Amino acid sequence: MPRVPPTVYEIDGCRKYLYFCDDRACGRQESTRQTMSVPDAVIILNWKKPEVTLDCLASIFQFGPPPFKVFVADNGSGDGSLERLRQSPFPIALIALDSNYGFTGGNNRGAEYVLEHDPGTRNLMFLNNDTLVEPGALVKLFDKLDESDKVGIVTPLILHHPEVNRVWAAGTDFSEFTFAAGRMLAGRRLTASAGTARQLKWATGCCLAIRADLFVKTGGFWDELFMSGEDIDLCFKVRKLGFDILYLPSSVVYHKDAVSSGGHDSPLYVYYQIRNELFFRRKWIDRWDIRIASYGRLFLSLARRCVVFLVNGNFLAIRAVASSLSDFIIGRLGKRKPF
Repeated sequence: MPRVPPTVYEIDGCRKYLYFCDDRACGRQESTRQTMSVPDAVIILNWKKPEVTLDCLASIFQFGPPPFKVFVADNGSGDGSLERLRQSPFPIALIALDSNYGFTGGNNRGAEYVLEHDPGTRNLMFLNNDTLVEPGALVKLFDKLDESDKVGIVTPLILHHPEVNRVWAAGTDFSEFTFAAGRMLAGRRLTASAGTARQLKWATGCCLAIRADLFVKTGGFWDELFMSGEDIDLCFKVRKLGFDILYLPSSVVYHKDAVSSGGHDSPLYVYYQIRNELFFRRKWIDRWDIRIASYGRLFLSLARRCVVFLVNGNFLAIRAVASSLSDFIIGRLGKRKPF
């Protein structure tokens, strides 16, 4: 049955989302979690997009308080985001960070706050603020984590928004030889092939649920990456400890692609993506044959991408490519100034 975009409507000035499915199909908040005493937490990072974050919160709270706690960490926006979020009608815990620590540092500090103030927290979920969630979707991920001690991370089926019949990620794929990573069925029409649950090598940080103790044990996201590539690095650490990563298509989330980063061809996104891919390979590849194949494929893809940038007149992106390569050579990580 084709999906249709959620309809936005307002009640008492609060934006809500109405999904065209019955309660049983959507799941609402059906779960063994009946009260807020269950120690699960969702962490949403905001940076200068309070209206986007409020839309995400509206989708989470559309049928009332969920059986988990919701924390919003503002990444030092300095644009009035904190005031907007404080005035929201949603029962959230607001974390005010003093600077922009990126996706990695913002979420790590958010997790530290959660575990310090609620030390009994059992599971964490990292959810992009540019997402909308179907009723019961997040609860299903938490429930799946609790089914087996072998499961370390769970991720949902992620669809585009507003093109909700187009897949953003139906799980992920990964080549052990070239270290090429991708999102399964990305950009394709939604079909039955997206509905098969399975184990993965990694899960996208757009939405992933992880055991809290496991997140601490792995050291969390690689803080110095700032943004991009931190999710696959976390998943490698989780798998190294012997835990499984699962794709759960019965849980559905919608993604407004690259809202915070400005788009996949923006100079900063290009810079972080390329630089961090290079550092990820340096960290995890210990065989020379794989290193040659991996770097060879990456640089071939990079050359093709630069041709596209040149044709489109995106000279700042070409400059970003050069900066990413030079910073990799000298070993520079962390936050980069805007181009």
